[in-house]
Amino acid sequence: MYSAEVVNFMGCEKAEVKFDKAALICGLNHQGKSSFLNAVAAALTGEPVPFGLKKSDCGMLVKIGNTSGSVKVQNDQTFETVKIAWPKAEIFTDGKNPPACSKISAGIESLIEMKEKERSEFIREMTRCNPKKEDLAEFLKERGIENEKVVDKVWTYVEQDGFEASHKRACDSGRAFKQQWSNVTGEAYGSQKAETWQPAGWNSDLIDVSIESIDANLTAARAELEDMIVRQAVDDSKADEYRELANETSLKVARDNAKICKDNVETYKKELYDIDAKLSELNRKVEEQPCPHCGAMLTVSGGKIKAVEEKPEDQTEKIEQLQTKKQDILQSISDNESKYLKYNSEVAQRVKAFEELEKINASAGSNITQVDIDKKRNQISQIENQREAFKAMQEAQRLCKNIKENQIIIDALDMSGIRKKAMENGLYRFNLFLLDISKQGGWQQVQVENDLTITLGGRPYVLLSESEKYRVRLTLQISISLMQESQLMIIDGAEILDKKGKNGLFNILLSNKVPALIGMMISDVDKVPNMKKFGVSSYWVEQGNAKEI
Repeated sequence: MYSAEVVNFMGCEKAEVKFDKAALICGLNHQGKSSFLNAVAAALTGEPVPFGLKKSDCGMLVKIGNTSGSVKVQNDQTFETVKIAWPKAEIFTDGKNPPACSKISAGIESLIEMKEKERSEFIREMTRCNPKKEDLAEFLKERGIENEKVVDKVWTYVEQDGFEASHKRACDSGRAFKQQWSNVTGEAYGSQKAETWQPAGWNSDLIDVSIESIDANLTAARAELEDMIVRQAVDDSKADEYRELANETSLKVARDNAKICKDNVETYKKELYDIDAKLSELNRKVEEQPCPHCGAMLTVSGGKIKAVEEKPEDQTEKIEQLQTKKQDILQSISDNESKYLKYNSEVAQRVKAFEELEKINASAGSNITQVDIDKKRNQISQIENQREAFKAMQEAQRLCKNIKENQIIIDALDMSGIRKKAMENGLYRFNLFLLDISKQGGWQQVQVENDLTITLGGRPYVLLSESEKYRVRLTLQISISLMQESQLMIIDGAEILDKKGKNGLFNILLSNKVPALIGMMISDVDKVPNMKKFGVSSYWVEQGNAKEI
């Protein structure tokens, strides 16, 4: 059991309605029926500022002549409530699960009014038929993309940002790739143009080559040019310098001096050896030990014990003389080694001069001219142009491939891609609900076609009469409310239905046990149907006040 109380909201002064299965809210036009239903709808949808108003304008919702208005909807079994107070447009709830419903269940929004993309998203979300990563992988594989990393990357964006943002990202990437292609080629991108485009300087010889082979040819040609320039640049002064160094007499003198120095070093080393031997003999120590009686130093010589004698002065002098001579010899060795290195270096320079003269003489007959150098430079320029053409072709083809693959991703994320297949699966379930509700109502089948057009008995919605359109909206609203498991429904304008249609409406509501408030214009209170035996209460609204009948 639910109760709804509205006070001073627009045309409704006071109305308290209790209902279990349903309640009829009847009356003449402009008596407050719709005001009552709109107030309840605001509470159930959690929209304290309805009709697109600004919060500062909510004073206009209060019935003229009053300072405040309110609505309160309560579940009388759990005492959970939702309440709105105007003009502050403050909403209050009590309980974990206060009465609530969607805007569609409240009659504020309709699937009819949604644009195609919004309608598709709504059906897919409502039926929980969202595409899976496997659907994306299958779509891409069918079109030649089998890279799992691409699937993972795209799906990460979908999970993170959603389909719309991911689709926009892919479109932005496509535009960026096309701009890059234009930057490389200097032309506006076109799919057919991209397939056949060739850069200036491109020819069939470049089809089966690699950038490495082109670079190798370029390096070799540049080296040849450098060699040609060097060979041309050897002038007479350089040749004279080589000739001066390449003097046979000077070379012989340098070699002889180097040999003399080398021989001197060997001679001095022999003398040094002899001196070291003499010093060793003179400095040789005999084994000495003290006498146990007198303490004098003794030694054994020739098998006899003798007192140690001090070195004679002439022996000491000989040692000093030998030490001095040794230092002189060491200095002479160092001097001769330095001279040897100097003369040996001179020999190397003069030999190098002979070799360079031979090269000059050998190249003298080649006749390297400026024309030869210019030809080589032209060859290098051609190779460089080929290299640029090859790189441009490679980059253009890479970007063309990226554009194609990115377009496949765009197609996959588009409404006509994997979402469409998922939406069609959801649409099948939704149409089963619509078929069931249509049968319960006793009218032709309402259906959402695969192209998302809405039909009644196969006829498009736009071609239907007003009463037929109402049946379509009603069927959609009730079916969606059932699929969303809404607590309550608000249905206004039911007077457009004929007797058979009204019976069909109540049959639907009672069969599916969806508590509903039903607004209906009736010209006379006596004509309000008595449906208490079916659990439907009836109220008459007049001059903003409602009373149960």
